[in-house]
Amino acid sequence: MKLAILAITALTVTMANTALATPYPHHNPKKILVRKTSATGSNISVDIHYLDSILSDLAIHARSYPPQFDNDEDRIKAIRDVRSLDYMLSVIDQTQPGDAEMLLRHARINSMGYNLDVSGSGNKAEQLFQTVLNKAPDNPQVNYYYGLFLASAGKADKAIPLLHKAANGKLYDAYYNLGLVYLSLNNTEQALSYLQKYQQLTPHHADTRKIIETIQSGQSNLQHN
Repeated sequence: MKLAILAITALTVTMANTALATPYPHHNPKKILVRKTSATGSNISVDIHYLDSILSDLAIHARSYPPQFDNDEDRIKAIRDVRSLDYMLSVIDQTQPGDAEMLLRHARINSMGYNLDVSGSGNKAEQLFQTVLNKAPDNPQVNYYYGLFLASAGKADKAIPLLHKAANGKLYDAYYNLGLVYLSLNNTEQALSYLQKYQQLTPHHADTRKIIETIQSGQSNLQHN
């Protein structure tokens, strides 16, 4: 079951407007593969900068459920990019087995594919995240992104310890997401605790103040899908 944490009306509007105000750009996923020629021959490498650029653009719209797009055309472009990148990274995973950083990128692509309702992405994301977690159990980013995926999948009990581990690794965005996960469980005391901690660490994040104020006023609103 997917969980849409539409925790607070004001926050929901802010998040939606931010995503909708940013059109999803055109990408050519094939360009992540770069052929390099040397005296010993030619080989294919990955343009990590371009790959991460696509991931960043996808995350603006599809890092959580439900995804937010200006229009259907942008959503279709994002789905197409997810499918293309998944195929190419599946090939790369076979040629570069054991690359934890690449596996994490592949897992993130499928987690966003899951939020975009791409068939099979959820199971694939679960398998990839588990593989990379086994390789790097203490990596804050691995724990963070896996925790986000599990939270979107409505698996709060599994998401919470991973997000805690990410927060302990000084990936402070995990505090924000812990607040939302606890809010989804109607545990407003814990939700406020983690959101206030996040606000202390990142005072520039104005939306956090709105969430805290709305929880304190008793107006939080959760929707399950």
